[in-house]
This record gives sequence, structure tokens and C-alpha cells, in this order.
Amino acid sequence: MGGMPRPPRMSYPLRGPRRGSYYTFAYGGGYVRALLLFLVVIFILAFVLTSCQSDIPASTYERQKAETGVAFQNDCIVDELGWFDNIPQTERRLQGFYDETGVQPFIVLKAYDSRLTTDTQKEEYVQSWYEENIDNEGTFLYMYFAEADADSDVGYMCYVNGKQVTSVMDAEAVEIFWAYLDNAWYSDMSTDDMFVTIFDNTADRIMTKTTTAS
Repeated sequence: MGGMPRPPRMSYPLRGPRRGSYYTFAYGGGYVRALLLFLVVIFILAFVLTSCQSDIPASTYERQKAETGVAFQNDCIVDELGWFDNIPQTERRLQGFYDETGVQPFIVLKAYDSRLTTDTQKEEYVQSWYEENIDNEGTFLYMYFAEADADSDVGYMCYVNGKQVTSVMDAEAVEIFWAYLDNAWYSDMSTDDMFVTIFDNTADRIMTKTTTAS
């Protein structure tokens, strides 16, 4: 079982429920001006979204679904922050990742703990958490450590691979996972939809050989 810590890659922390941006137009120059302004905003948003989606690493070789003998576990989310809206439903939706990859997904959103002050302490904590709470080696565990001000300060992220899934969630696959997480983090999706989208997109990407990034 091995893990690699990841530094915060976003400018603000995940929140739930999260809200998108809203644009207000002042009618002062007539319908045409408002329409042109609207079209400009749409163009900018399309450009930004296209740019965000252009940094997903390529999946450079064919992976085979992991045969771990581990049945899908519905109880695969621990949310100490209250960011998920419907945990049972979201856990069921995460089965899509398992069905495609053979890897059990597990998400832990950990509340601030003043005893965990360094990255090393957090990395050791997530390793211990896996050993104490997960009784198989077929799981990919993602853990988010919130800061004291969970709504304003970026937390720390780690993952731990079970020994049986390293052939699927290898270094390249994990980079693809982080890339999708980066992109979805800025969206207006709920926390539930965001994580399901990240895992679904990761599964689709890593289980198909691609020639270039996209």
C-alpha cells in the first residue's frame, strides 16, 4: 500500500453546497448592447472552459480492470464537513467507477484537527486510517484535510492505493484524477456531482488508451 501527497492546487477550498457565478446586465444602451455584452460573456466562458479541459494528461497504455475479489462497498464516503447533500445516493453513483476499473473508490473529508500540523503528519494519518478502516487492498482512498477556517482556507489532499489496484491507479492514472479534480473544483456543481464526475471521467480516461492530452 503506497500513497503520494498532493499540495493544494486550487485557490479556494471545496464547499458544499457550492454556487456558481451570476452575471447582471444593466439595460442602458438598448437591446443590441445588452445582447452583444451577453455574447461576449458567453465567448469568454466558452474559452475558459475549453482551456480548463485542455490539460488532461493522455492515457498512454491499455489498462485491464482490476480483479481484486472485493465487492463494491456502498458505505464509501465519510463527510465530517457536511459538504455532501445526499451521501447514500452519491455512494451508489460511485459504483460506476468501480464497475469500469475494478477499484473501490473511497472519499474522506476530514474536519480540522489541530494535532495534524504538518504534511507528514497528515500523510501518516491517511495511511493509518486506511489500515484501521479498510479491510482490503482493492481501494483507492482520497482524503481531504480541512483547515481551521474550512470555508476560506485550502485544505491538504492525499491518496492511498491498495496493493491490488496499483496496476490501474498508477502514477499516470493518478495524475489524470488530479487533473479532473482541478477542472471540476472550479465548476458550479454540487459536491456530490463533482466527485461523481471526477471519478467517472477518470475511469473513462484511464481505461482507454489515448494518444494526446485533451
